[in-house]
Amino acid sequence: MRAEYTDIQARLKETNEANDRDFLDFFPSAHFSYELSDKQTIQFSYSRRLSRPNYRLLLPFSNFSDSRNFRAGNPALNPEYTHSFELGYLQNWKSGNVFSSVYYRYRTGVIERITLVDENNFSIIFPVNLAQQNAYGFEFTFTQDLAPWWTLNGNANIYWALTEGTFEDQSLRAEVLTMNSRLASRFKLPKDFDLQATVLYSAPQNTTQGRMLSMTVLNLGLSRDVLKGNGTLTLSVQDVFNSQIRRSITQGIDFFADSSFQWRARQWLLNFNYRLNQKKQRGGRERGDREGGFEGGDW
Repeated sequence: MRAEYTDIQARLKETNEANDRDFLDFFPSAHFSYELSDKQTIQFSYSRRLSRPNYRLLLPFSNFSDSRNFRAGNPALNPEYTHSFELGYLQNWKSGNVFSSVYYRYRTGVIERITLVDENNFSIIFPVNLAQQNAYGFEFTFTQDLAPWWTLNGNANIYWALTEGTFEDQSLRAEVLTMNSRLASRFKLPKDFDLQATVLYSAPQNTTQGRMLSMTVLNLGLSRDVLKGNGTLTLSVQDVFNSQIRRSITQGIDFFADSSFQWRARQWLLNFNYRLNQKKQRGGRERGDREGGFEGGDW
């Protein structure tokens, strides 16, 4: 059991407007596992979770992508709360493993962005605690050594969700069957080089005011240990095909909008890490996140 006390004090200096809130929350969790054999395990877990709005969602100031579309935050936002139940099965073998699970999540205070259009066709987009959501899903994560020089790992999350809420006496609802996935392939090359390719995919999904379209992204990285294994030099390309673009369709009773948003264009990165009294941590068998690994953003 985790107890958490939150004290928020905010002031808008020019108007002396205050937005102070404090609350106490309790977050129970329970985790059980049963070993069927040395290589097979069944797991069950329950947890109550909290997701606070970040500072950009709370800012009351507006910003705009063009002269007719404005975005603003909402200082009155409250956190989202989630009850999460998960039943999973873990299978290990000599060259890899797989973890599969089914889950149910019940969310309250779900934060959704609302679009309103006035009589002059100016639109403003802002977040509200709109709805509650029921979600059922299936997830699996795997790692497999296909050869001494080739490792494959990935995860996929397939889920159905129903989001229902009301804003200004208007009923908003979204029913969606969608998925997020990640596939990574690592190759050991001559001269102690490592090459990794990662593909991320997010399927299209319905929202309470429209639809998010699909997104596919490819990242590449080439690395080599140097300085007797204490350092690693990495050259990577993020978003090889410049395709990490959030495309959405928003529509209401009297408006329709088709928009695209790109966090940043393709990037070339050169990194150098040096470890002091540490051994290199080899990844590749960790469970991936359910969001598919895409870069996020509020604007």
